[in-house]
Amino acid sequence: CLGHNDPTVSDSLIEIGIVLYNRNNNGGALRIFKEALDIYKDSSNSDGVGRASNNIGCVYYKMGDIESALTYLQEALIAQRMVLGVSKKAENSLLNFALTQSNVGYLKVKLGHLDAVAKLEESLLVLESVLGDENLTVASVRSNIAIAKHNPSLVPLREDEDGLDAEGTVDTESE
Repeated sequence: CLGHNDPTVSDSLIEIGIVLYNRNNNGGALRIFKEALDIYKDSSNSDGVGRASNNIGCVYYKMGDIESALTYLQEALIAQRMVLGVSKKAENSLLNFALTQSNVGYLKVKLGHLDAVAKLEESLLVLESVLGDENLTVASVRSNIAIAKHNPSLVPLREDEDGLDAEGTVDTESE
């Protein structure tokens, strides 16, 4: 029987949080993601901390709290860096890191930070190698880089999406 603090429970909470996020239940998604984050932290699961922190950052962004979003995304990058090289799923770990790096770059563009383009370009290299050139996320990052290079203080990068990727189970085969 699984205990309340079992990391497997957190994996399920992440999936539930993503459903709530996609249904625009931001408060519910935030609560669920934070619950998952606490469990991941209690079990010293850096990969999970990275995933949950990235998703919390996405929710805060969607709620208009850019500073909190950036704080959680940067926390996610720290946790994800710890996983790189030691994970049995190296490709997924690298992909999650690149997606979070892309999210940080996106927010830095919105905030007018000068290092925004570099963050996006770094993530693009990994995303292209893992997901391929025809992937929608790759296309979105390319578009954001092009827009940022022309006007780094431009606020709305794309009207059809929020520009951030919540992380659940990454399936690199189907992309």
